Amino acid sequence: MERKNEFNCRLNYFDGKVKEEWRANIPLYKKVLYKDVYPQIDVIYYGNNGKLECDFIASPGTDISNICLSFDGAEKIKLDEDNNLMISINENELTLLRPRVYQKINGDEIEIESSFIRMQRIG
Repeated sequence: MERKNEFNCRLNYFDGKVKEEWRANIPLYKKVLYKDVYPQIDVIYYGNNGKLECDFIASPGTDISNICLSFDGAEKIKLDEDNNLMISINENELTLLRPRVYQKINGDEIEIESSFIRMQRIG
């Protein structure tokens, strides 16, 4: 029996000399869903053309301002002219594309204006 979203392959991870820490026969999945990461908001991670993407899935009426990302170790965080988030870490740059937000109504995706908002961490 095939599990939902499971690839037809397994991963083996043999690292180090301690055999008890080795892992074998680990299933790989096309998508991974985390439920209630924020109140009434789930997150689904998946690959898209060799890049990791994620979607936040909010229940109707949910306050999406609860979604907050933080990046420990980031040396610089800025928004580019297209509202993509640029994160500099150890002389490398990570780009998170601007959020695409939509609501499904009768099967149609209705775009909702959205953007990243940079906030200062307190504490």
